[in-house]
Amino acid sequence: MKLGVGVDIGASKLRVALGTREGRILRKVVERTSFATLVDQVERMIKGLVGSLEVEGVGMGVVGPLDIHKGVINPANSPVKGIELLEPLKERLKLRVSMVNDCIAAVVGVHSYGVGKGVENLVYVTFSTGIGAGAIVDGHVLLGKDGNAHEVGHMVVDPEFKLPCGCGGWGHWEAYCSGANLPKFAKLLSEERGWEFEKSLMYDISGGWDGLKSEAIFEAARRGDWMAREVLEAANRFNRIGMANLINLYDPSLVVIGGAMALNNRDLLVEPMIEGIEGMLATRRPRFELTKLGDDVVLYGALKLAFDPLNP
Repeated sequence: MKLGVGVDIGASKLRVALGTREGRILRKVVERTSFATLVDQVERMIKGLVGSLEVEGVGMGVVGPLDIHKGVINPANSPVKGIELLEPLKERLKLRVSMVNDCIAAVVGVHSYGVGKGVENLVYVTFSTGIGAGAIVDGHVLLGKDGNAHEVGHMVVDPEFKLPCGCGGWGHWEAYCSGANLPKFAKLLSEERGWEFEKSLMYDISGGWDGLKSEAIFEAARRGDWMAREVLEAANRFNRIGMANLINLYDPSLVVIGGAMALNNRDLLVEPMIEGIEGMLATRRPRFELTKLGDDVVLYGALKLAFDPLNP
């Protein structure tokens, strides 16, 4: 039985799995991502998981932006930039190591082992700490010159540029609607519209702006708080713009949606986002599905790439 290692380096969590070419995960470990000591952390987790077993290679899905040729990553939501990852790991592990954007790994996982198996025109979109996507068009995985063909979280959805993004740009989709930044959007709306935040359930749950998390906004909305519902209605306007842009660009027959924020809030995020989207599309409406691979979707793709790496 041939074994490979899949690595998912996310903005919040780092997952490493040992598995087979057929997509069976045998062992998995999860830690909080430490960008300051990333190479040491990945090496330790892989060696601890593999032990004395022989493996074919290592595939990594990594939060971007990145330089796929130099093996360097510049995580948008981390102050640590210019992390040299690929070559140090090859040297330390003495294995074949490949690296792609995490959402490219995810679309490979969905195409190989998930609901997108056999689909020739496929987009995977994640709503998590950040927003990202991966696309397969006519059976080909799109990479881009540096491996950033799908940094869709950084497409501009607000031409007024009201909020800065972690990457340094302004008006980006991720700056308003991602798990990390939705509270900032809520604060902006409150200031613009003169809301009394102290009268919101969001305040009761979080104790103030500094403690506000995306989870509290969804919880308050689910409990009927009108301010929270206004925040999500405004966010879903941008979500609908971003999603329509993706469909118009890549013309998929299937869009698979993942990420903890989407998977945990189908009723408040996914369904409102795609409802009535036809009026924004230049192409035929695709089918929408939630990923069945859950939090491991990037791991599955990274595992596939451990055996069959992409050539940039």
